[in-house]
Amino acid sequence: QQIESSLRAVRETLKLYQEVERLTADYVAKQTALEADHLEAQTRVAKTEENELALSNQEATQKETLNQLLGRDVLTDFTVTEAAAEGPDFQADIAAARRQALEQRPEIRQARINLEHAQQDLKVKRSEYIPDVSAEFNTYGLVAFSSFLPAQFTSIGVSVSWEPWDWGRKKQETVEKRRAIEQTQNTELDARNKVLIEVNDKYRQVLQARSQFRVARLSQQTALENVRVMKKKFEVQSALLKDVLQAQASLEQTNADYQQSVAKYSTARAEFEHAIGEDQ
Repeated sequence: QQIESSLRAVRETLKLYQEVERLTADYVAKQTALEADHLEAQTRVAKTEENELALSNQEATQKETLNQLLGRDVLTDFTVTEAAAEGPDFQADIAAARRQALEQRPEIRQARINLEHAQQDLKVKRSEYIPDVSAEFNTYGLVAFSSFLPAQFTSIGVSVSWEPWDWGRKKQETVEKRRAIEQTQNTELDARNKVLIEVNDKYRQVLQARSQFRVARLSQQTALENVRVMKKKFEVQSALLKDVLQAQASLEQTNADYQQSVAKYSTARAEFEHAIGEDQ
């Protein structure tokens, strides 16, 4: 994304540089400009062409690498969506993002599972206070036995198993289970707070990067327009070549700032998406 944005800016700048170089050549032919001015203009064009070639090569290499990672033909051509600081590109609801993070982050899920296990252990331990009661019902039949005895016997029994005196063992184990629950609750709360802090921080970083992106884009557009104005003045010889070159140098700096802002904004977006668990 950064390379494609840079290429668009460089190609737009190259058109302006080529036009200035053409005008300078005409002025040299008319002896209204020095040959050194023409050489300076040619140098600017050559450097911009070199920059365009380097960016094009980087773009081709990264596309091939991404195609390989996606398991498709490395020569498949594609483009990426241009980063935008305004509009529908970023409309995250911070409240919804927090809820999504608490649902999807693995450390939160693990903390909840640990708490459920601790609570279940406490229930099992408390069940030991309840007596174990069992009932039994049996029927026996006598075949070809004495007629003086009944032909069928029925028995009913109830047994109770309970340990009323354990010298405080159950109580101590129950206290330990409660402490384990408190510890897991604190762990879960700590994990929740850390996730929320991270989500909030990444969200603020996106907003800040988006603001810087917007400033860099406006600065780039302003510098580009200044170069166009200087070129028009140079056409009617109301501006010197050094003024045009100074405007071009300013444009190159704003292009560099714009490229950095694109990378920073895209990185902030990716880190925010990672914080809310979209890649989990």
